[in-house]
Amino acid sequence: MDSVAQLQLEFLRTKGLAPTDVLLDVDCGNLAFGTLAARYLQSGAYWGLAREDNLVAQVRPVGDIRVVRDFDLSVLPRGLMFTWAFASRVLGGLERFDRVRCVRVVMRRLTPTGSFYATCPQDERFDLDHLAEESGCFVEPAKGWKGPGLMARFFWGQRP
Repeated sequence: MDSVAQLQLEFLRTKGLAPTDVLLDVDCGNLAFGTLAARYLQSGAYWGLAREDNLVAQVRPVGDIRVVRDFDLSVLPRGLMFTWAFASRVLGGLERFDRVRCVRVVMRRLTPTGSFYATCPQDERFDLDHLAEESGCFVEPAKGWKGPGLMARFFWGQRP
């Protein structure tokens, strides 16, 4: 079992992820987190986005996995909204424009009270506040994360 994936799921559970929530896993990769999340959530509540066809073919699919290009979420059913979204090591590997696009399109698929948690590099060149401003949402460092990198929470509305 992937220990980081277990940390990620436990972290989201401490933040309120419940089996009845609907979760979008952005760039689900090898599905280490996705496998755990799909087992925890009710059937049909886990959705993964993959940017590489070959990666999905290499793993036994769990939940509903869709291959996307340029974060085009039109591959998802119309009207499907998520209470949670999660991205591990995605934002740090993207150029600024692609980071903004990723956050923007994911936020459009969140419910008004939903949260998008993402691991980010701990680098002064990676400006979370600017990313949130360009994406039209708010951001805060997520307290309690014990894994690698910085965990950020993107959300709608006012800062608590």
